[in-house]
Amino acid sequence: MKLENDSDPSGGASILEGFQEALRHQPHIISVSMGYDLRAPDGQSGLDQLPGSLKALEAEIHAAIASGIVVVFSAGNGHYSFPGQMPDVVSAGGVFVDSNGLMQVSDYASAFRSPIYSGRQVPDFCGLVGLLPHADYIMLPVPPSQEIDRTIHNTTNSHR
Repeated sequence: MKLENDSDPSGGASILEGFQEALRHQPHIISVSMGYDLRAPDGQSGLDQLPGSLKALEAEIHAAIASGIVVVFSAGNGHYSFPGQMPDVVSAGGVFVDSNGLMQVSDYASAFRSPIYSGRQVPDFCGLVGLLPHADYIMLPVPPSQEIDRTIHNTTNSHR
């Protein structure tokens, strides 16, 4: 199922709708590589309360985990991602491995202490990912016209 922008129903399902559809298939694991950006208006910190519009998704995730389903969400790409910061959700972040085999936290992926869920440190584990500006260490498919697609396309065209 294609998940897109919640504010544009024609663009695809909301994360909540996608999660509910996944539950209908009785999975053992649900993995979603996106989430909501819960940055505070100052842009430097995260919201300290979950917006009411996300309470239904939070409840669905709690119920899924209580039934034994492992739930994985993205830690974010430089933001305070929800539901990745929920305590019982496995939060996936990113690490960069340079040509000498040395690892460093990717500046593209998020790492933070949740201001909503006390004591929650994000992420739980890291996969391979690149560094800013494109994080193109391992390029994943992105929908056309997304910010990363526009940035890469413009950079690629300027080098031709």
